[in-house]
Amino acid sequence: MESLDSFKDTDNCELRSSQEPLSKYQKGGFHPLCLGETLRDERYTVKHKLGWGGFSTVWLAWDNHIRNIAYTLPQVPTFNLMDHLDQPQVHDLVLKSGEGLPPGFPTQIVKAAEWKTQDIFDEADIRLLDFGDTFEQGHEPDHLAQPNSLRAPETILTDGFDFKVDLWDVGVTIYEIIFRDPPFMYLGDEEGFIASMLAFIGGEMPKEWDEVYREIHRKGGREWEVFENVPESKPGLERKFESLEDKSLKPLLAILQVLGKARRRDI
Repeated sequence: MESLDSFKDTDNCELRSSQEPLSKYQKGGFHPLCLGETLRDERYTVKHKLGWGGFSTVWLAWDNHIRNIAYTLPQVPTFNLMDHLDQPQVHDLVLKSGEGLPPGFPTQIVKAAEWKTQDIFDEADIRLLDFGDTFEQGHEPDHLAQPNSLRAPETILTDGFDFKVDLWDVGVTIYEIIFRDPPFMYLGDEEGFIASMLAFIGGEMPKEWDEVYREIHRKGGREWEVFENVPESKPGLERKFESLEDKSLKPLLAILQVLGKARRRDI
């Protein structure tokens, strides 16, 4: 992987550090795209970059075949998204050594699009929620790709899960909207992550998960008895709602307690 200092400082070189991490462009990572590139047998032409996330970049593309529709709707007003976005800014990636770029690297970094004016959606109230991978009911994947802070207990402690993991994710999302912070953080320690879930939400570990959880404890190098004898206290979720200034939001506690049940089948 090339470091940022390996590239020449050409126009808009600040984009190397302000856009998606170049380390993501590797096998199994981001797919390299450039403005003007075509996809799907030249059906789509890449026009702008909309942004990026943990698993992909997002691009605006023009459908070159749309004009082949056999009828027209002349009375329907058109909305050209490109008219409302800033002009693309690019930084050409060139190595100081003069060598070619590594395999899978884009030849340019594109600045994510911004609106020309801020009043285009003045009356709109938009919320975007991303719970990770989607799947059809009855066709659940073996592994669910999603932010670690959204992981439901059954995705860690069991061999399977179903669509009800979204109920857990909704509860986490409602909490974050209210308190501006996630209810618990994943720091690479599954044992600590599960322990923080139980301490925060309250309730007991389902008996059928007991042995799996004990094994996670053993792998973490902690004594089960030490954790098991922690003095009882009021769950963190209840304490957070007790300190909530907006009393009208307090009824949401009961909803989060239901959505946060350890087993989705108990809901």
